[in-house]
Order: sequence, then C-alpha cells, then structure tokens
Amino acid sequence: MVVTLVKPLFDACGVHEAALQSFIVRKCGHFTEYLILGLLSVHAWRPDWRRWSGHLLSLLLFILCVPCIDETIQRFIPGRQSALRDVLIDLAGAACGLLIASAVQHRRAAKRGAAHAPAHMRTSHDE
Repeated sequence: MVVTLVKPLFDACGVHEAALQSFIVRKCGHFTEYLILGLLSVHAWRPDWRRWSGHLLSLLLFILCVPCIDETIQRFIPGRQSALRDVLIDLAGAACGLLIASAVQHRRAAKRGAAHAPAHMRTSHDE
C-alpha cells in the first residue's frame, strides 16, 4: 500500500522496478521505527545532558541490542534471513533519533540559560 502511495515519486526518480520500490519502502520504515525508538529512549532514560555524549553512546549501544536480537531470531525462522545491513540501517535510524533529541535538548537549555542570564549579558537575539 505504501509503495502505491509513493509510486509517483519513484517514477519521477526513475525507479520503476517493483521489487526495488518495495525494498526502499521497507528499509525506510525500519529507519523510521528506530528513529522513533531513539527519540523515545532519550525521553524514557532522561540523561544528564551535562554529560550527554556518554549517555547518548550508552543509549545507542543499548538500542543496538534490539536489532541484533531481531536479526538473530530471524535466522531461525524459515523463509527469513538475517542481514548485517538491516542492523546498520536500524542503528542509523536510532542514531538520528538520538541526535535530534540531543539537538532539541541543547536548544531548550540554551533558551533557558538565555532567559535566566542578567540583562547586560543578553544578546539581541536572546530577547
């Protein structure tokens, strides 16, 4: 169904093979799922953002367990196969989710810091 919705986009890009269209949609779906998992993980974990890099790496390693387990399970299901490529796509989605959450948090912190700064230290774009 999703392939049907984005078929005009594929046609405009010169991607006409149905199997390739389906592959792209499925992999984009996995990327998006893990991007959302990355965003939700940050919200659930609520790391101390003063040491954010260590926390993001910990979260990313924790999230990495999910696609690794999923791909391992697929090895034992007839008709399914596991692929390192899928783990990497999932990991890239999670990393993007973590980076987006980090950027949002840093922006919020900067706004809070600017709002609490003394008037003589504020810049014109802080107000």
